[in-house]
Amino acid sequence: MACPQAPEKVIAQTVSELKPEYYPQAPLVPFIETTHDRLTLEIMRGCGQACRFCEATSIYRPKREKDIEQILKEADCGIANTGYEEISLLSLSSTDYKNLLELVQRLQKKFYPKRISIALPSLRPGSFSMEIAKTITQTKKTGLTFAPEAGTQRLRDVIRKNITEEDLLSSVEIAYSSGWNLIKLYFMIGLPTETDVDLRGIADLAVLLPVPVPPGEPVPRAVDVVAHLGPVHRGPEVVVGRHRGRDRLPLQEGLLGVVHLDLVFRLLV
Repeated sequence: MACPQAPEKVIAQTVSELKPEYYPQAPLVPFIETTHDRLTLEIMRGCGQACRFCEATSIYRPKREKDIEQILKEADCGIANTGYEEISLLSLSSTDYKNLLELVQRLQKKFYPKRISIALPSLRPGSFSMEIAKTITQTKKTGLTFAPEAGTQRLRDVIRKNITEEDLLSSVEIAYSSGWNLIKLYFMIGLPTETDVDLRGIADLAVLLPVPVPPGEPVPRAVDVVAHLGPVHRGPEVVVGRHRGRDRLPLQEGLLGVVHLDLVFRLLV
């Protein structure tokens, strides 16, 4: 039902800084175990990448980073009031946070004696460094998530996803060499100008991922690569949403036949 007091055009309100009073010191803790059973701390809002498919970039711009001291205080209060054993650093692209290495090192120094792990749920290939990997692997390792979004470089250029195949392979190699066994990849289907070649490129890219061989061992270590596929958002607030995609998506033709003797590739649609 329409509200007569509401204006005809609603103007979005944006905060200029992420102040401490916006965040609860004692988050609610469910009585049951949940999927995201951890303390989540927002470290940055917005994103400077301007990918053409991203609704969140359009909604949450401009990019604003939270001060390190504020994040550390929120982590102290949150852990003390919840008892969680994991801290997740939340943003659209955590590795784009300017002082991420310093933040992770200080969190690790503070919470490692309590065996509380640090997780980075949103990583951009190419910006995941060996220094960050070594810091967050001191406690238990959860899976790492990368989002190539498209199977070929041509289509990544179309949607302005500024990463290359070499960036992804380098980041995965760092993850494997640091002890991770689970890599999650996120792709989109239905993008403008998409062809069967781009869909087959998703499977080809997964097979190209390096398989780790531990020093002194003759066979590779068992790893999991999980590819998540999702349809592109067609809202008017994103560039790709204003362009028509294909009427039919021949997924089976593009993704069948992904076989690798030393790689477990599970496809979740």
